[in-house]
Amino acid sequence: AHLTPEFVNDWTRTVWLLANISYWPAARLLSHTQTSRIIGIENVAINSLKAVVLHAPMFFIGLYFLHIDNIPFVAFAEFYCILFLLLPLWWTLSRLIIKEYRRHGRNFSRIIIVGSNPTANLLYETLTSDVGFGYSIMGFFDDKKDPNTPKELYRGSLDNIAEYVAEQKIDEIF
Repeated sequence: AHLTPEFVNDWTRTVWLLANISYWPAARLLSHTQTSRIIGIENVAINSLKAVVLHAPMFFIGLYFLHIDNIPFVAFAEFYCILFLLLPLWWTLSRLIIKEYRRHGRNFSRIIIVGSNPTANLLYETLTSDVGFGYSIMGFFDDKKDPNTPKELYRGSLDNIAEYVAEQKIDEIF
């Protein structure tokens, strides 16, 4: 509406409200975009395209039911081009804010790792390589401790997992 000034009428607020409500299904279906700890730029671009494709029919159906048909096609084209570009920007910016928040010791998941073999140790190194991932490793559980497993994090055998999870309020088990 701002790039096409001919569309300024009594319906402006209603159209913006409808545009926001129409985004709800896309936000629900693509919620993993914001909750995933690690994401690639290609996934952000694809999810942005999906969001635009999901939003458009909902928005058009809403406009049809409200009998709002005087919006020029150029306004739709501008809106969806801007939406396609701003969604990845917002998702990336919000991720950076969350990562910074996590680097200060907030918004993290307490996890345990089942096993103490080389693969488990590699997982430990990967998860702790960046505090911004938001994981706090509470310990390793295995019947046989690997010598490379950090001694201070070895919590015991597999029989101790259930008790430890309940006691420490563990969020995830790897």
